[in-house]
Amino acid sequence: MRSICCGSIALLLAALPVTAQSDPTVRVRLLGSESYQEIEVEAVSDIVRIEVDEREAGALRSGERVTIARSSSRVTASFGNQSMSGQTVRVLGQRLRLRVGRIDREYAGELAVRSVGSKLDIVNASPLRPYVASVVAAELGFDVPEAAKAQAVLARTYALRRLGSNPTYDLDDHQGSQVFRGVGTITATSHLAAESTEGVVMTYSGRLADGTYFSSSGGHTADNESTWSSTPVPYLRGVPDPYDEGSPHHSWETSIPRPQALSALSSVVGTGATGIVIEERSRSGRVTRMHALGASRPAITGAQFRRRINAAKGWRTVKSTKFDLSLEGDQYVLRGGGFGHGVGMSQYGAMGQARLGRDYRHILAHYFTGAVLEGGHALPSPPVAVSEPIRTPSEDRQESLGLHGQYLLLDPRGRVTQDRPGSGSGGSPPGDARRETAPSSKDDRTGERRSGRDRREASGRAGPGRRQSTDRRQTVQETPPAPETTQRRAAW
Repeated sequence: MRSICCGSIALLLAALPVTAQSDPTVRVRLLGSESYQEIEVEAVSDIVRIEVDEREAGALRSGERVTIARSSSRVTASFGNQSMSGQTVRVLGQRLRLRVGRIDREYAGELAVRSVGSKLDIVNASPLRPYVASVVAAELGFDVPEAAKAQAVLARTYALRRLGSNPTYDLDDHQGSQVFRGVGTITATSHLAAESTEGVVMTYSGRLADGTYFSSSGGHTADNESTWSSTPVPYLRGVPDPYDEGSPHHSWETSIPRPQALSALSSVVGTGATGIVIEERSRSGRVTRMHALGASRPAITGAQFRRRINAAKGWRTVKSTKFDLSLEGDQYVLRGGGFGHGVGMSQYGAMGQARLGRDYRHILAHYFTGAVLEGGHALPSPPVAVSEPIRTPSEDRQESLGLHGQYLLLDPRGRVTQDRPGSGSGGSPPGDARRETAPSSKDDRTGERRSGRDRREASGRAGPGRRQSTDRRQTVQETPPAPETTQRRAAW
């Protein structure tokens, strides 16, 4: 088939789908850590437009391709029998396929390509709903609807917090923001999670909250200031997390030869170290301060210890800062619990709560003290909150589904709406053959935010919060769980 030239474009534009105004667009920088010089974009939907420096250059039918190559500070789009160059090439369509190197992914919306520095800069302007669904699939991976809905609310809230954070993009597609691999990875569960929570965000004092998350808590989540030495945030308080017991990372053990450990720490503690001991812990049991015996700079934090040992031995060696340390022979033995930074929502804990029959609102209520959920993309009025805590699994077993800490949802005008029924839980146990692991949130090495699955676990930084209201408000009743959705691809 032939590509469509400029003369035919005007007749075709009316056939292009228009993204609903109610679904915001997020700009995601793709493959930002790579240095590609040329990419290929294929039209999956019919019809796809091509613009060069905001001028119509042509269009593609389904199956046709455009090659975009960098040439100094300009980019050239080659398709059909023509080529056009400019500062920015945009490819706009309902669904686009990007091929570059080993990457073969599909995206919704628009791809904008520029030459920045010595490489191509690729930004996907994606409707929010498929973006959230894709992030849930990459970051969580469990086929447990209520846990996926909790993840969807956090992913949406984070994305909206980041709008306008950079001149040309809002988010990266890796663990520095949230893992996003395009619409081709969306499953039925992640699709349902994005669709059924559409417009729901988490707030505190009328502002979008910083909904951090990670893989596994080891039994207790962490206060934000004990993890990142930041200002305490009222809704990022550590809480007991017995729901995490099913995690394969709930407890772990590892060992490091003493000479290798001291060598790995030398970049922090300097020379002369003969040993390392724990000096201080946070109230969640995580190591906050250690002491290098005999070293020229003996003070080291638990996070620094974890980073340096993992850099030398592999990123899964010290899974968290929640550990005990002993010298056994010439080996340091660490016995610990959890995976990730520990602030906010434990993804294995979320799955554990969902399997007890709790819906996504109650999952989030447990991990984010005093934060509330609001419906709609705007924040039109003060949130409706409750302050009673969720109880433990043992209490639930005694009183079935006696739930506390519920939220009310608000419509776009700030009115209290009916409770949305949860779709239930059930689903795969932790360590299931489909997904052995879950993601984490922000990388302790970089201060960057959230990863996708624990093999890329990371961490997330909390912004300042405000004082929590102590007013008690009406609670909502939970509906019985519905059967779990079968995991499969969903079309966008």
